[in-house]
Amino acid sequence: MREVESFEDERLARRFADVLCEHDVSTRITETRQGGFAVWVIDERDLETAMEARTAFLAAPDAPAFRSAEGCAERRRRAEDAESRRSRHAVISVRERFRAPTTGPVPVTVFTVAASVAVTVILQSSAGGALLNRLLIGLPGEPPFARVLGGEIWRLVTPCFVHFGWMHIFFNGWMTTDLGSALERRVGGGRLAGLILLTGALSNALQYVVTANPYFGGLSGVVYALLGYIWVKGRRDPSLGLGLSRQTVVILLAWLGLGFTGLLGNIANYAHLGGLVAGLLLGLI
Repeated sequence: MREVESFEDERLARRFADVLCEHDVSTRITETRQGGFAVWVIDERDLETAMEARTAFLAAPDAPAFRSAEGCAERRRRAEDAESRRSRHAVISVRERFRAPTTGPVPVTVFTVAASVAVTVILQSSAGGALLNRLLIGLPGEPPFARVLGGEIWRLVTPCFVHFGWMHIFFNGWMTTDLGSALERRVGGGRLAGLILLTGALSNALQYVVTANPYFGGLSGVVYALLGYIWVKGRRDPSLGLGLSRQTVVILLAWLGLGFTGLLGNIANYAHLGGLVAGLLLGLI
């Protein structure tokens, strides 16, 4: 960018810029330290044309030919703005055409949360003990995975539906609804169901292997799997429109870290960690 001329009168500076506009020379006007107005040529390849026009303009700035050029720069700016808006609209239209829907039914998410709530209600009743023994990954005093190896393979997943209090189910249900519904609308219920079953089984198995204690449950492992999956998948495939709020990430990662300190009591920390790692890996592959 090169300065061509400065004027004390802003009106003359703008008229000169309009004259250059008619020569297809793009310009910019800035105020000088002395209170004047400088006209700059943006592309230095236009400098020779601008200097020739400058000589003629300074000789007779009020000539009718120069007056008739007034408004050229403003008209060009408006035309460029309109073209820019049309271009942006075309880009947005293409994006929206190929972007996955962000509204619609989410039956897998609804079923997962509803089943967890129903199990929680039953566990608070007199029939709760019998149901709990059917849903836990194993029973005390038995060899690890004895029931699973005996054919009761549902026990790998059903601990996800077991919650030991209303705050427990509220938090897990809230996060599952938030993350699961966003994912289901973009990748479909079948993929979400597979993700829940696989990461639920993996996170529950890891918790059982590390602690040898079958008394754990909750959707937290799945929640962390959804967190990891959305995090990676959203970055690898931006067209899906998947994203995570900073608040969600901070809350879940802080909860994961605090769990390992023991300050939060008896928590299935390895299920959380296993779910997160499983979700990250599935997002990659």
